[in-house]
Amino acid sequence: APDTRTAPHSDLQAYTATLYVLVAGSGGVVVDGVETTLAPGEALLLDTTFRHATFAGAGGGICSGGGASTAAGHGG
Repeated sequence: APDTRTAPHSDLQAYTATLYVLVAGSGGVVVDGVETTLAPGEALLLDTTFRHATFAGAGGGICSGGGASTAAGHGG
């Protein structure tokens, strides 16, 4: 949703990664205090065990999908 920000958090699952995509407008991801701004259509694959938050500016919208396996024996 435009003009929103999630609270910093960790997913505490060492075997998954999450793909964040900026679908429109402005926005990005903050990981361990470092802000990365994404362009519309640009994506960031993130190990969400790191403390992170997302933000969307005017007209912005971040879409995420998780469950990518990063370790043998764990499906997503």
